Amino acid sequence: MESEEQTTDLVAQPLQTPVSFNPEKDIEDGRRAAKVLMSIVKPVLIGGKKYLRFEDWQTLAKFYNVTVGIEWTKRIDEDGVQGFGARAVVYGPTGNILSAAENQCTRAEKTWANRDDYALRSMAQTRAQAKALRNVLSWVAVLAGAEATPAEEMPIEAPTQPKLSPIEEMKLEPPFTTDEPWKTKKFSAQIESEKKRTTIGKCRTCNTTFDTEGFKTQCLACYRNDHR
Repeated sequence: MESEEQTTDLVAQPLQTPVSFNPEKDIEDGRRAAKVLMSIVKPVLIGGKKYLRFEDWQTLAKFYNVTVGIEWTKRIDEDGVQGFGARAVVYGPTGNILSAAENQCTRAEKTWANRDDYALRSMAQTRAQAKALRNVLSWVAVLAGAEATPAEEMPIEAPTQPKLSPIEEMKLEPPFTTDEPWKTKKFSAQIESEKKRTTIGKCRTCNTTFDTEGFKTQCLACYRNDHR
């Protein structure tokens, strides 16, 4: 008795849209979360842009009831580069995996070249966890006006110092000595230029001398009296 071959026809299934699909509400909730976040955290300013630290990403994770943990940490010793790498996993409310990311911290970085092993291991874990959370929550960070990249992944910049005028620089410099003639030449022309720019005049009200850079015909005291 010959067996009958059974064939199954493939039937196209319609795309299933999640029941909770509501992008308008998601954006509204995201903006609320972003507003609350920025009211309690202090982002790191790098190059004039705002970056969130790991603890800030943890705060966002709390808003959405997700957690992050380390899956593994390992030592790195490749091509003369030493340090540590780590892998982090983000879990949803039911324990489902939402995201994972790997990152590292090595002695090739100037900041970490002479640090202890435990510090490099800790930073590798911090970077991995921040990056894993960024994969899930970066859209909220952007709504908050911050960058999507965690602060721990950005290079450390020297703080920007305000530019001083030649006269202000002179106040910070030690007195000139005869063995530093280049200093005298370097600053003398700038100082003379600064003096010419900051001219001295007499107040038309009280006839006292004053710096005319801000007020051309009156001293500050008389100007305030006349403009109350």
